[in-house]
Order: sequence, then C-alpha cells, then structure tokens
Amino acid sequence: MRVAHAERQQPPRLRDRGGRESFFCEVDATAPGKTVKAMELHLSPELKGQLALAADRRGVSVEVLARVALERAVDYHDWFIHEVEAGLAQINSGQVLTHDAGEKRLATKLARSAVEAPRHSALATCRERPVLDR
Repeated sequence: MRVAHAERQQPPRLRDRGGRESFFCEVDATAPGKTVKAMELHLSPELKGQLALAADRRGVSVEVLARVALERAVDYHDWFIHEVEAGLAQINSGQVLTHDAGEKRLATKLARSAVEAPRHSALATCRERPVLDR
C-alpha cells in the first residue's frame, strides 16, 4: 500500500522476528523535523483483506482508512507515554497511595457514582420482564 507519492527505489525486504514483512520508510534527514518523503507498508494478505472490508463498509479508500488508523495509533501511543511519564513523576515525588488508601478511595467513588447515576429505564424493563421458555 502506498501512503505518499515520491520517486522511489525498490525498498529493502525487511522482516520482523515472526518472519512478516515490516514497513519501509524513506526519511529526508536534511529537512527540519526529519519529514517522511515516502512510505510503503507491507501487510499480510489477511490484514489487507480486513482493511479493504473496513474501508468499503465506511465508504472510504483503503489509503484514507490506513492513514486515519496510523494517526490514531500514533496519537494513542504519544498519550500513553505521556501518562506513564506523569505517573512515574508522581511516584518519584512521593505522591503515592497505600493499598488500603486506594481501596477506600475506590469504594468512595463507586458509592458516589451508584447514588448519582440515574436508573436506566431499558435496564429496569429488562429486569422486570419474565424469562419465557420456548
């Protein structure tokens, strides 16, 4: 699958530990921020099929769906790393809870959310209906 258009040489055949082809990425090291000039992803036939079906269901091209999925994955990874670093910073500064304090805090939050949450009428209807044997 081609993500960006550019003059390209034949990409090297790279394989991961499982023997699957990995992606090739050409980087322009002279540009500020080291921008990607072209990228080619080598996907398994199964993943290609899944991607094509998902794109068809959404009414978009495979390229658009792949780009959106990669953007979301990169954004999630960045968020996750930020959250882990923030948690480690809290630990390093001594902002930690004991096991007992954590249990008490969780119990308080659960009790508060049970009181504040309105009872959903669809759930109430399902609970009140008798189960019919066929």
